[in-house]
Amino acid sequence: METESPNLVLASVVAAAFVLVPGLALYRLLGLERNRFAVSTALGIAVLVVSQLPVRLMGLSVTAWLGMVAGVSLVVLVVPAIVRVRAAGVAALGPSATTWSMATAGAVVVAVAFVGYHLLAGGYTEVPSDFWNHLERIRWEIGVQSGDHLIRYHASLSGLVNRDYAHALHALLSSQLGVPRLDLVESGGLVAVLLFLLSTYWFARAVCDDADYPEHRRTLVALVAVLLVVLWKGTTVFSFIRYYAMAPAMLAFVVYHGFILVWLEIVRGQRRLLVHGLVAVFLAVAMLLMHQQELAFALVMAALMLAVYTLGRPGARDGLAGRVRIAALAIGAILVAASSAWLVARREPGSIVGSKLLYIGDYVPWFEDVFILNPTYQFYMVMGWFGLVGLLVALWRFRDIRGSTVLVAGLLTPLVTVFNPGFVYLYLHLAKYETVWRWLFMLPLSLILAKILVDFACRYGRLPVRGKAIGVAIVAVMAFLLTPMDIAGYRNTNSRLDTLVDTRAQGVNWIRDVVEYLQQQPNSLILTDPITSYVIRSSTNHHVFGWKFYPGRSGYDFVDLHEDGELERFLRQNRGLYVINRRDTANTRNGEQSGHWYVDVLTTSKWYPPHLVDRLESLGAEQVYDDDGVMIYALR
Repeated sequence: METESPNLVLASVVAAAFVLVPGLALYRLLGLERNRFAVSTALGIAVLVVSQLPVRLMGLSVTAWLGMVAGVSLVVLVVPAIVRVRAAGVAALGPSATTWSMATAGAVVVAVAFVGYHLLAGGYTEVPSDFWNHLERIRWEIGVQSGDHLIRYHASLSGLVNRDYAHALHALLSSQLGVPRLDLVESGGLVAVLLFLLSTYWFARAVCDDADYPEHRRTLVALVAVLLVVLWKGTTVFSFIRYYAMAPAMLAFVVYHGFILVWLEIVRGQRRLLVHGLVAVFLAVAMLLMHQQELAFALVMAALMLAVYTLGRPGARDGLAGRVRIAALAIGAILVAASSAWLVARREPGSIVGSKLLYIGDYVPWFEDVFILNPTYQFYMVMGWFGLVGLLVALWRFRDIRGSTVLVAGLLTPLVTVFNPGFVYLYLHLAKYETVWRWLFMLPLSLILAKILVDFACRYGRLPVRGKAIGVAIVAVMAFLLTPMDIAGYRNTNSRLDTLVDTRAQGVNWIRDVVEYLQQQPNSLILTDPITSYVIRSSTNHHVFGWKFYPGRSGYDFVDLHEDGELERFLRQNRGLYVINRRDTANTRNGEQSGHWYVDVLTTSKWYPPHLVDRLESLGAEQVYDDDGVMIYALR
């Protein structure tokens, strides 16, 4: 992390407080008693998201909005505390040390470990990763918030959903606290990922309730689950906590965790069902606004949890509560069937060609036009060898998780989604086939394996020699499969470890000096190559052509203007700042191994012909910047 600016530390603390304090206030106000951190953090994010609706619809000021949220939250927390102190003394404020000491110690380990790692490695800003795409969306929010307002929305469903509610929260760090835009990943990314990891930790501990584990065992399962999430969760070479640090999905997953825990209370028929139901609806609305993907995950998991609990537990169908569960399953099935039929009748599916789908009719007669996710493509990209072996271990040791409603439901999710022809067909009426694989993010394999591994460690001493040897061998193989192994020319291209290293030299620090110079200049048209334009468009307020980093969609290939007089005509017709970036730098292994972008993506000199500078100077362009391979010419 850049330590020169004190705003980074301040921003991180303030950002965390603005999530945790409103969430804890609402948690206390509703009288909730279980899963305090996971549920209250989810509520805090939901408050900041849902409360943006009146601000955006009515044009209220950002200052008034934040002041109102902070003021109400503090009143809700402070007034009851004062009452308790007056009634029972200062000791009334303290938590139960015997109940929370082990759990809190585990959470502290997660927080300290990740903060220390983040200080060393920084945020994931490799060019041209999607961090820059999210930074551009944050830029729009910053531009509006500088006027103390949020972007106003139309009062319609299509105008309110799928907006940048999460990006607005990151933008607040820059507009309200003066954090430089390029440093947002250091503060905003740190807080978002830390909240996600802590939410994962407490979520894992709560799920262990079904096994009636002692405190130390629940804490150990949660710590191993967090470790596996860091090392394994993601797609192709990209670690989830790195690549998606600034994406809405990071915060939406925290809300998703809270929703699942609240829904678990409802499924179990715990008391205060009305309160839990209202909380579940509130969290669902927040996911609807900020990232519908997690809302869809939550709804599928909710249905599976209800089915697993109702059909798999003795007595779960008895009494009034049991009849309500059966009725809910029946009504839910009817609604899903009716809405699916209506959707398929009204909307044509998107493109369904390509290697991402597997056509069963190619292998089994009478199944023409029936398809599922291709197991050898995106399924493998998400799972990798570690995930594939982990699934086999989970099925082999199913007895270790069969008592957990959440884990059994989670293990069923691939069969209900990506390997269900009906679901895939329905999904293609809603979205592009490129995103089918994201449903695999719902599979809680890290938590399943953590529980199995800890159970194995706890019974290790009672196992026969053969059982010990088999268990140790499996653990060793799985640990090895997490690494970018290279055996006889075969390389594990699905290891996320390369993404966890410091990539700032190929990312935010690559042309930081150029960006900082351009930030001081009046807004102008920027003409540069596709990769440099991707960075400048995200981090400055200049007008830059394009929307992403692929050739033809962003920037210019000046070498392609090779016909007689074509380059001169282009220069005469396009006046502005020409950023000629010949600051080539080495690509990381992430691009090479993932195939997500071409290997020489940071060899930007290839986009410029050698005579470009001569042509600019012949037209009277003025050189205004020249440093370390980057020149900027102003052509007025």
